[in-house]
Amino acid sequence: MPSRSEERMSLFQDNLDSLRKSAPTLVSAVLDTAGGRLTISPSREGSPTAKARDQWLHSAYDPRNEAQLWAQAQAKEWQSGEVGVILGVGLL
Repeated sequence: MPSRSEERMSLFQDNLDSLRKSAPTLVSAVLDTAGGRLTISPSREGSPTAKARDQWLHSAYDPRNEAQLWAQAQAKEWQSGEVGVILGVGLL
């Protein structure tokens, strides 16, 4: 049975495989990059997380929980009936 880390990295690979159909050049660029800008690695909890140089962009421990806490904080700012739209790559 695969570990959570292996499952997360498999999800990353599955997303790259899906993206390859519509944007093969982008997938090649992601795979050919030596990690100069972003390094993707499993967090302690298993979800992929990113680092730029020596700075973590998301939690190195539990990025899913960090994202959940962020979303809850943003939702408190919205008025009843408003719709929030979050844009970004979300680590693919």
